[in-house]
Amino acid sequence: MNRKFVGLVGIVALAPMMAFAQGRGAGGQGGGQGSSQPPAQTRGQGQMGQGMGQGQMDRDRDRIRQELHTHATDQQRDRLRDCTQDMDRLRTQSRDMLNATSAKGFNAENARQQREQLQQQFEATAQARHQFMNSLDKEQQQAMQSRARSMDQLQSRIRTRLETMNKELQAQSPSHKRLQEQARYVERETQRLQNQYRDMGEDLSLTEE
Repeated sequence: MNRKFVGLVGIVALAPMMAFAQGRGAGGQGGGQGSSQPPAQTRGQGQMGQGMGQGQMDRDRDRIRQELHTHATDQQRDRLRDCTQDMDRLRTQSRDMLNATSAKGFNAENARQQREQLQQQFEATAQARHQFMNSLDKEQQQAMQSRARSMDQLQSRIRTRLETMNKELQAQSPSHKRLQEQARYVERETQRLQNQYRDMGEDLSLTEE
């Protein structure tokens, strides 16, 4: 193993000199032979290609933030604060619903009450988001189209699970296992929606990073 390690070190140490020598040889052959590239350059191009996609995404996001920074208003910050506070309450309520569906001490009536409170908080969150989006100007709305669609999908999935829970709770003997599965899904999607609000606030320069 030591001989292999020494051999690898020797190769690494000789690589720059080999690349330099090959580069000089290529240069001496003239423009007609210019297509040959030193191994070091080839490796560099491969690494650059791997990081190009993420680097471009980061640059685009920074550019959008710089362009939208001047659009941010105090009213928008207040609206976003309302949204994040409502999301905090929704997360808490979704965890309460998850606890209410546990096998230990499961009570259908308590689960119905928790589900109703969760539904009400969900509607309050949706209303707050509607007001926030209406406070954005056209440039901001256009920049947030993709994120807004993702948030629409998350809200739609949460609403569907709430309806499924409601149907289950209308049964004479609701299944706590099925309710727990739905409640766990709602809690997870609520967290994802909360993350979308956080990222949107950063993109619009409405929050401290």
